This record gives sequence, structure tokens and C-alpha cells, in this order.
Amino acid sequence: MPAPVCPVAHDCRFGVLTDISSTYSGRLQPSDKPGHGEKTEDRAALKFLTNRAIYRGRMIAENAARGVFPSYAKCPHAVQPDWEEQYRMWATRRKFQIAAKKQAST
Repeated sequence: MPAPVCPVAHDCRFGVLTDISSTYSGRLQPSDKPGHGEKTEDRAALKFLTNRAIYRGRMIAENAARGVFPSYAKCPHAVQPDWEEQYRMWATRRKFQIAAKKQAST
């Protein structure tokens, strides 16, 4: 089994899939290859917005666990997410959903 791909390594694709930005998510496709071209600035902006959303979500969750909600304040003891495990869980769930959909249609 190949090593899972970290979704954050492809922030732009992750941002498109989650529709982070109504402006930039519509201009790009998850299958777009990174590189040169007219969409480079859109890709960079979407990557920035995705990183910020992930960071904010982590800080809100960490602060909420410590009784401070809602707060984006930096939490020095924040736990780093295990992106590979997150991806494994997402991929497993996706496979299950596809299999369930096929079974329901037969």
C-alpha cells in the first residue's frame, strides 16, 4: 500500500475541495496541476486562505478544550495533528461511502 498523501501538502487542492473561498475555489479544480500559468496567483491565495483556516480551526479547538471559546489566540501547547492518520481515516470513510452507494444501487 502506498504511503498516504498529506492533504495539507496540497493546500490548494484541499482548499478547492472544501470550498474555503467563494472567490478562489470556483476558479480552480482539484485536478489542476501546480505550475506556471495564469492561475498561479489564485493558487497561492487559496493556499494562504486554507492554511489560515486550518490554523484557526486548530487554535479554536485547542482553546475550547482549555475552556476558552471562541478564541483564535495562539496556544503554546497545541497538539500537532497527525495528517497521515487523518488522511487514512478520510480515505477509509470515502471507500466505505462508495461501496455503500454501489450496494444501494444494486
